[in-house]
Amino acid sequence: MGKRSTAGIRLAVLVAATSLMAACSSGGGESATTAGATETSASSEGEEVTGDRINLMLQHMETPPERVAAFQKTIDDFNSSQDQYFVEQQTVGWGDAYTKAVAQIEAGQAPDMLQAIPAFMTTIRATGAVQPATEIFANISKNVEFIPSMVEQYKWEDEMWAIPAFGMVEGLWYNAKHFEDAGIEPPTTWSETLAAAEALTKDGKYGIAVPLGDSFATLQSVYTWMAVNEAGDIFNEQCQPIVDNPNTVETFDFINKLRDFTPPDSVSYQWAEVENALVAGNVSMITFKGSFLRGWLANSGQSADELKVVPIPRPDGKGKDSSLSYSNAIMVMTDDPQRQAGIEAFMSFYLQDENYGEWLATAEPGLFLPVTTTADKSQSYTSGEIISQFPDQMAEQISNNGNGQLYGFTQEAYCPQVGEFEGQVLAAKAVERMIVNEETPQQAVTWLQSEMAKIG
Repeated sequence: MGKRSTAGIRLAVLVAATSLMAACSSGGGESATTAGATETSASSEGEEVTGDRINLMLQHMETPPERVAAFQKTIDDFNSSQDQYFVEQQTVGWGDAYTKAVAQIEAGQAPDMLQAIPAFMTTIRATGAVQPATEIFANISKNVEFIPSMVEQYKWEDEMWAIPAFGMVEGLWYNAKHFEDAGIEPPTTWSETLAAAEALTKDGKYGIAVPLGDSFATLQSVYTWMAVNEAGDIFNEQCQPIVDNPNTVETFDFINKLRDFTPPDSVSYQWAEVENALVAGNVSMITFKGSFLRGWLANSGQSADELKVVPIPRPDGKGKDSSLSYSNAIMVMTDDPQRQAGIEAFMSFYLQDENYGEWLATAEPGLFLPVTTTADKSQSYTSGEIISQFPDQMAEQISNNGNGQLYGFTQEAYCPQVGEFEGQVLAAKAVERMIVNEETPQQAVTWLQSEMAKIG
């Protein structure tokens, strides 16, 4: 993929940024503090940078204070461990990430390291500023084993375009006490999901919270159900849309049936409303990442053991174990060999089991999952204040993460159109048409295919 014109990149950025925003690596917008966040920077206190050290800037979008603090702890430890490089961090909220990054690139002021999610990477890579990370990745891989599904999303043209840093996956989280009181088991199939949702919808409470409107939450939710129904391929190898197929229609029909057992205002739900509905005890099930473990302990009035998670239920008699899953990564934005050597040194340090385990357990326990095969076994991870209270739940999520996939990244090489597919939340718009406009599942899916075909 060659460079694109500034005007073309600006247009793509505006389209992609319209709806994606605070959603991305904050786990789909679970943390409201990411929205519209002001750019900030942080560095080690009380440590001076000598003239002989190479300064490196890490720019990421994890703006909640606990995430910034976790990064700073790792950065401080790295800076103290050697005297050749000095890393600082700068944060930019996801609401400004697209436009900020492009502006920095155009001004020749890009950071050395820039956080990526897969679709964001496609947009930033279109500027021509992202450097191949293949050699750095290969060298780091000599000492750590990466989970394959966390790697594939950043491969293109025989190169790695970012270094995987942390993963996320959707699971079916449920209130175990509600199920126990109702005398039912957690669902493993779609028919069991519908039956459980119906049985648990009573006395002003609802069996499940399903976002049904024009939101990023709906996009991720509908794709989660598409993935287990073998409808995860939304483009073919030629990057032509292929969503108009029986499995996608069947998935939309399933979601249409769930609407009877989800709160009536679900058409306006973002991630915060989905999470809060479960924590408050107003619903019994949600498809979600594990970002709300702190909230459950603080606000549910229930124990950690009463919150459970299982793999996304499959269609009866078919489908596969899967879910929406993606890795956040670090893009290399400098072509200077010395600075690239510093990036390799920092990422190698960050991904060492005990360092990485501590970061995962403190930055956002439950949401951020390891991209390596051994970090979750480290003492620093398993003894984390939050993680240690949810050992079975986290083991389940980590297992699920290895089976995940992401729209637009299931082909041999990613489709660049995925940035606009995600930015326009087209699948969510299709769900909303089915719910609000009373279109049939087939009509909604046909509309989705036609809109995807318009993306250049």
